[in-house]
Amino acid sequence: MLRSDGADGFTIVEALVAFVVVAIGGAGLVLGLQSAVRAVEEAEQRFKATELAEELVWAARKGDPAQLASSGPIMQSGLSWRRTITPLAVNADVLRIEVLVPWTVGAQRREVRVVSYRRGYESDE
Repeated sequence: MLRSDGADGFTIVEALVAFVVVAIGGAGLVLGLQSAVRAVEEAEQRFKATELAEELVWAARKGDPAQLASSGPIMQSGLSWRRTITPLAVNADVLRIEVLVPWTVGAQRREVRVVSYRRGYESDE
């Protein structure tokens, strides 16, 4: 049944309100997706940094400490690193190995730090 007073459709105000509600929902969805992408990128960088730090620690556990580099250039992954090998004050035969791999996410600096210990040095000869 049709009414003759013209109340059978949306008014311009109702249409504008519906548009604003849909626009706010869409903006929230876009912001949520951007945040998710940023989190995935940060997790990927953290994984690469952790993997690099572990490789450098294991190399220091096997090699001659005097022959190991203390820092490295930016790798293909865009990461740099710093390795410190110091004897413990309690026992000079035990070495403390620390690897630091920093990176930035936006304006924030992040880093992975891996610490390990080894006893002495045995050459392969």
